[in-house]
Amino acid sequence: MKRMIALCLVFAFLFAFASSAEYFDEMAVVNCEEWVSLREEPDTKSKRIEKVMLGDTITNCMRFDEEWYYAEYNGKGGYILSQYLVPVNATGDLIQEPEYFRIWPDSEDFGMNGTLVFSKTIGDVMIVAERIHDRAEILRTACFEADGVCRWGIETVSYALTELSNVHAFMAGTDMMPMVGIYNAEIGLTMVDAYSGITVWELPSTDINLGGSISAISDEWGNMYITGFYGPDPVCISADGSIRWRSAVEDTEVYWPYDMALTEDMLFVRYDSINAWIAFDLLTGEIK
Repeated sequence: MKRMIALCLVFAFLFAFASSAEYFDEMAVVNCEEWVSLREEPDTKSKRIEKVMLGDTITNCMRFDEEWYYAEYNGKGGYILSQYLVPVNATGDLIQEPEYFRIWPDSEDFGMNGTLVFSKTIGDVMIVAERIHDRAEILRTACFEADGVCRWGIETVSYALTELSNVHAFMAGTDMMPMVGIYNAEIGLTMVDAYSGITVWELPSTDINLGGSISAISDEWGNMYITGFYGPDPVCISADGSIRWRSAVEDTEVYWPYDMALTEDMLFVRYDSINAWIAFDLLTGEIK
């Protein structure tokens, strides 16, 4: 009886962990010359179980920490470095970088000519974004290691110059899987892994137009709440990129949202037109 209770407790713990951790059905091996190691423990000195070849797919992928995923390959379970993995979508295709995004190679002069959008230290790296106006609006987002080496960089450009900002970047995701949101009003919202810069998902502007000069805030589960000038009232997007709800303020005197705050069950948005806050239910988007 005691053994049965102990087993039940173990399974309950594993189920709770699996429910809260970041999980992908399939991920593909990228960014290596030939293969990467599937290891017994999350340690590069641990015994190699299998060589996973470039382009091969692993399954049941659960993030262990910022460096490792636990996954299965050829019927064996083990740990594999996250920097060599990218999620695979439902059609079996790798999620690609959208048009107008490109890896930005000139990281040496980062911060010399732009306006800081944000900077955030996570683990042993720092994520920094800057905005530059030069006959177009340019957003550069980069990840720097402690010694100043640029791990990845992404640049996006908007050629539709207005009084509003059409490009923006912000931290998102969860503590276990931090992500960076990169927004371009002409393209849409792209979410990348904070440590590798690899695209996790994207929402094109044809699916959801967030407007300009957006504001964004995230909760502990990775849900993002976003709004913008000339865009919709608050939109809630989950950590996996699905739209949970869209709210709408019917009062024509209420417009130009520019700040947000979260409580345990409410989202507050401050509107410039009325210089006041409006409350929205976190679960439904209903105006309170």
